[in-house]
Amino acid sequence: MKSRTFSMFAMGALGFALLIGVATGIGVYVGNRLAQDRMIAGMPPIELHAATGSRTKSMSMATGSIDGNAEALFVLDHVTGNLQCWLLNSRTGKVGGIYRANAAADLAVAGKTGEPEFMMATGNFFWNGGNTGNNQPSKSICWVGDANTGNVVGYNVIYNEQVLNRGGVEQGTLNLVCKGASRTAAVTRDQ
Repeated sequence: MKSRTFSMFAMGALGFALLIGVATGIGVYVGNRLAQDRMIAGMPPIELHAATGSRTKSMSMATGSIDGNAEALFVLDHVTGNLQCWLLNSRTGKVGGIYRANAAADLAVAGKTGEPEFMMATGNFFWNGGNTGNNQPSKSICWVGDANTGNVVGYNVIYNEQVLNRGGVEQGTLNLVCKGASRTAAVTRDQ
């Protein structure tokens, strides 16, 4: 009888120890999750920077980052080959800069057989230096290519932040930063 009582006591103690172990495991798990949530909540938010683009037979449009506060809209007219960049002024909400280039001329598509078949994309590029006085380069490059010739050019915007901060309007040319032919290994940098 003594042995049976001891055995029931041992089973009860084992069950109690198991219950304590499970409760401790759940407590550790919940504590770790809460600590992770607090750590994540204390982290600064991650900023999302997304560029977008659209194309029809006669026109392409894409957005590109100018600085941490503004994006620009790049518009390519496939009929004329004219590329424009419209920079919105964050202070006034109106167009603060218009920059232009003729991508068809820079791509050397004139006189080639068939009509140019343009394509366009933007990408982030963070310049080391490049500031001249109050003028600074944008944080993106607009790429334009012609599928018929295989030629590709890249442009960026050089803008005056002080003019924009005062609500002024700038006009200028897009800066051709490179050009090349995708069907050859030659790429040059133009400035």
